[in-house]
Order: sequence, then structure tokens, then C-alpha cells
Amino acid sequence: MKKATLLLIALTFAGCGYFDKKEESPDNIGDVNDLRAEFDAQKHRLGETADENGWIVNDCDGFEWNGLFAAVGGTPDLYAAEIEPGKFHRRPSGNCSYTWSRDMCINGMLPYALMTRDRQILEDHAAYGEANKVIDSTGVPAWQMGEPLGDLRTVYTPSLIGIIYEAIAWLGGPDNTQRGWPPVYPSGLDDFKAMLQMREIWARSYTSTNGDLAQIRRVAFERIEEHAAREPDCPFYEYMHAKYTDGDFQDAINLLLANPGAPACQSIRCDGSEACFQAEWLWAAKLVLSEFE
Repeated sequence: MKKATLLLIALTFAGCGYFDKKEESPDNIGDVNDLRAEFDAQKHRLGETADENGWIVNDCDGFEWNGLFAAVGGTPDLYAAEIEPGKFHRRPSGNCSYTWSRDMCINGMLPYALMTRDRQILEDHAAYGEANKVIDSTGVPAWQMGEPLGDLRTVYTPSLIGIIYEAIAWLGGPDNTQRGWPPVYPSGLDDFKAMLQMREIWARSYTSTNGDLAQIRRVAFERIEEHAAREPDCPFYEYMHAKYTDGDFQDAINLLLANPGAPACQSIRCDGSEACFQAEWLWAAKLVLSEFE
């Protein structure tokens, strides 16, 4: 009953514009300014570690973290990992056991494309997917986006195809009917799978009427509550929870300022490089700061 009431309240506020950009109040203006200053410092510090392509992580998950850093205005040239138009590798140097996977798109390409409004990267990616489409016996499409062929990690599901076309349309591109493929948000995910699910929910909400809760499915809200409760110290999760409940981002600000450049998110999968954590921190900080711009 409590959850249903909270959802109803949130839907009502979303419909009347309650979740519009926040104004800095006397209670939080200092914290917001401190977060802005820390964001600038962390962004500059991370940019100083970049290589000739502007990349700050060069392992086989590199595209994800460089995508997040590029999304907040960082140095990475993601096109340095483009093998042919629309087809990307996990890192510019290649030499990974498989060339691409869904998480590279969900965790790296989509945040970058949406926050920098780079529609071209998604249109080229979608064109490559359509050229490598397979249809199963029930008529459901999938895109084979990398090698080795047959490795399911390289295959895009209808749900991800729908998100990509939704993003393209939101960015001013053509309205492809495949944007209607529904999202799938199973419960019980944890660790990195939970992070990817939350990133998908963010992308869907970001492209739906400026992220109003009324435009995302009830089950997505349930997943936000689930993950935020399991990892209450993860700034990105707290941001999402605040955005779709009471609109109070103070807890997210406190988490970010308590651990600058090192978010306490159990879901971050990384090779141990501090750059991964810094990219995730910058991403969450940028989302919070955007609520006050």
C-alpha cells in the first residue's frame, strides 16, 4: 500500500511539473556550489590521464567508461574505436576476446549520445545493426553487432533496439516503428546487471517528456526502488530514486561530496583502475547538477 501511494504521489507531481529544475535554496546552495567545484576538479584531473585518443581506460571494457566520461564533456574520442561506419570495438587497439557487447552500448554509447546530442553515432550504429539483422521463427529481430558470431553477448535484443530508435527519434531523427519494442525489467538483478538495468531505465526516462515519471512504466519505478534500497550509498541510484519520488537531491549530493571521485557503488565492474570510478562519479554528479541548471 505504501509503495502504491508513493507512486501515485510521484505521478501526480510529475504531471503538474513538480519535477522541474530545482532552484538552489539557502539550505543547499553551498553544497551545490561545492559539488560544481569538485566536478570541475575531478573532470580536469581525469582528463590529464588521457591517451592520444582522449581515453582514460584502455582495457576491454574501455568503451563503457570512456563513454560516460565523454557524456559529461570529457576528452574521449569514441570514434577512435570505430572499425567501419556504425561498427565499434571495445577499445581502439582491439585485441579483445569478443569485439563488442550490449553493455558497451547501454553503459557507454547511449549516455554519450543522449547527453551530447550526437544522433549520428546512433544512426550509424542502427544502420549497421539493420545490415546485420537476424529474424527468428516468430518474427522477432536481433542485431549481430560483433564477433565472434553466435556469442549472445554481441546480440542486441528487441528491447535495446527499441531504446536506440527511441533515442534517435528524441534527438530529432526519423520515427522508426521499432522504437515501440517494450522494455523488459526483471526483478532480482544485482551487481553489474543491476547497473545496466538502471542505465536502461535512465535512457528511457531521459527521452520521455524530459524524464517525467508518468512516461516510464510502473515496473521501472519498482526497479529504481529495489536497486536504491539494496545500494543506498550509490549516488546514481540515489539520484534516480530522488528524481522519481520527492525530487530532493540532497542525499545524492552528500554521497558525492563524501567520496569525491570514488562512488560507493558495488555494481561498478572495473579492472581496478581509479578512472572507472571517477567516470561513474562524474556521471552521477553531472546528473545531479543538471537538476539545478
